[in-house]
Amino acid sequence: MSDHAPAPIRHGEILLMPCDAPDPASTGSVERLAEAVVGHSETGHHHMLECPAVIEVIHADGTYVRLSEPGTLVQRKETERHRDLPVPAGLYKVLTKTTYDPFADQRRAVID
Repeated sequence: MSDHAPAPIRHGEILLMPCDAPDPASTGSVERLAEAVVGHSETGHHHMLECPAVIEVIHADGTYVRLSEPGTLVQRKETERHRDLPVPAGLYKVLTKTTYDPFADQRRAVID
């Protein structure tokens, strides 16, 4: 990564972490989308990445998004939304915050 890499961006349980390109050997499919769901919600309150240019969604050892132009991270929810956040152009690994349930002895995604 360069010396001027963007800072990580937290949006609820979603974290966009600036990164280098994934290992080509681990890369599966690449989608080119006008907007991308970066945080799925069972209630339909998805975290969406919007950009005037095409967004590359790279499925490798996790999910990565590449923006060639600055975009915006928004939440599709009517009330109690996370505020919209600017996302500089770049490559990010999409990470989802998890929680540990000692009674079930398992990790699961945080639901916001």
